[in-house]
Amino acid sequence: MTYLTFIFERVLSSELGKEGSVYVEQAAIEWANTANEDVNIWSDSESSLQALKSFNVKNKITQEAQITLLENARIRLGWVKAHTGIKGNEIADTLAKEATTNGIPASLPFPKSFLKKQLLQLSLSRWQAEWDNGETGRSVYSIIPKISNKQLHWSRECIQFATGHGPFPSYLKRFGLHSTDYCGCGEIGNPLHYATRCPLTLSYHHKEPSPQFIVHWWKSALSRKLSRRNIDNLITFLATNEDLIKSQNTTPSHTPA
Repeated sequence: MTYLTFIFERVLSSELGKEGSVYVEQAAIEWANTANEDVNIWSDSESSLQALKSFNVKNKITQEAQITLLENARIRLGWVKAHTGIKGNEIADTLAKEATTNGIPASLPFPKSFLKKQLLQLSLSRWQAEWDNGETGRSVYSIIPKISNKQLHWSRECIQFATGHGPFPSYLKRFGLHSTDYCGCGEIGNPLHYATRCPLTLSYHHKEPSPQFIVHWWKSALSRKLSRRNIDNLITFLATNEDLIKSQNTTPSHTPA
């Protein structure tokens, strides 16, 4: 019995990762509960042993194992360090490797937490593939190439700034809301222009980036709290002063730099 938990752990961990240790302890404890003798169960998985000691456990399998341990004082758990030449551990390694190739397939129910994790990883993987191969949102893709389910804390104004879908002549002209995509100062009225070059928005300027550092500039501008606040104020100014920034001509007053 000393080796039982080692053997199960090697086989299940290779298939289920950390979730395998939950099955390991449960299988060993169930076996020990049927033996009419004192049983010592040894494991090199500290995380699973700590879970069995915890009072804040939501995993059903772990809860069942805890109940069994409380009802049967003849079952004792112990920890041993892995890969240190302990005979039982080494035998378990050998038998586990044989079981992965020559063993009898077993069907075990997956815990809900494992399935949720797998579904999340699958969803994120598909989302990343669609984001990598998409045809829209490329300006945002250059800023955020890796998708995440974590909130960015971007305001509505920052989203408008990053996507270019805001109070910019370069965007409004597409919908016939401006007769030209030029700013009143004579240059193309896009987000970068208003944030770095336009004399009408001087109070909200960031330092203009060199061409080779434009992507880094976008990432930096949208990652810093103070910079995002300045962008919020810039977009608010543009939205409330549309007539000021609107070009009165259908052609630029000078050639854009």
